[in-house]
Amino acid sequence: KTEPTCVNHSREHFSIEGEKIRFGLLAVKNVGEGPVGVIVKERLNSGPYKNVEDLFTRLNRDVLNKKVLESLVKAGALDGILEGASIVEKRGRFILNIDFYLEFLANREDNLLFDIGITLPKRDVELPQEDEVLRWEREILGMYLTLHPMHSWRGFSEAAKLPSIGDIRAGQGGRVELMGLVSSVRRMVSKKSGQAWARVKIEDLTGLIETMVFPRTYAAINQEILKPGRLVVVTGRVNKALGATDDQENADTSSSSEEEILVEDFKSLEDFIAQTVTNLYLYMPCDHDAWTSIRAALQEAPGGSVAVGLTQNSTDLIAVPLVRA
Repeated sequence: KTEPTCVNHSREHFSIEGEKIRFGLLAVKNVGEGPVGVIVKERLNSGPYKNVEDLFTRLNRDVLNKKVLESLVKAGALDGILEGASIVEKRGRFILNIDFYLEFLANREDNLLFDIGITLPKRDVELPQEDEVLRWEREILGMYLTLHPMHSWRGFSEAAKLPSIGDIRAGQGGRVELMGLVSSVRRMVSKKSGQAWARVKIEDLTGLIETMVFPRTYAAINQEILKPGRLVVVTGRVNKALGATDDQENADTSSSSEEEILVEDFKSLEDFIAQTVTNLYLYMPCDHDAWTSIRAALQEAPGGSVAVGLTQNSTDLIAVPLVRA
């Protein structure tokens, strides 16, 4: 069991906390030994940081420059002292306001001689999506530590009967549709034909697998989805030893993993849902009057063909036809 980086608990390197391992602050990209040493020493000498204002008061601006501060926030190291009910509120609001906060603090320093304490001003911003905040974490730590973006999609994957990478590793072969997260993209050019293709690693909650996107398929893919952090659905054949289709002959296939997927189609999760989901089921405990109001709102919204509401009686279902826009 691992614990995330935290300005109030982490040392410079990994440390043991009971039966858990705590990530050290030096695991955070862009935060060097100098700032980390000062952060840890101040905490050991004067106690935990009470909030982000306390952190700013106790640490010199040379220690908490923009790059260091931004990296600490993205890594989740300030989650314990930032305001908010979720990582989106904590990290998202701070990152989007970081220039404003730093300017405010710089202006305050000129008149801080007789000032006791500081309070960062409140400022509303449009918060980012959770998957973007999690991508920040991976960008800074090299991994998802707080929560994997696939976690909230487990139910959908099971409902859609999509196999996991673990299922494929356990022997499921043939043609598969796999939902996952783009982990890395290695774009290449065939020595034989000069055509572009790619090796794309896909991950989910059960593992990592490499996919081979050969020239013909690669040319048809929207390149915007071939980016780390994008949720995608890959259709293709599970393979252990590369065969001899036309596209494979045009690509360099000298290195291959134990299992890989020879891609036939590669689409964003959004496109997959739009093209394949025909029914929307809403399960909610509510009386008939409440459901009538919900139904009216749903009928004005695009998407889906059928919505089903669950009333107080778990066997009482109400079906509402909806027309896909």
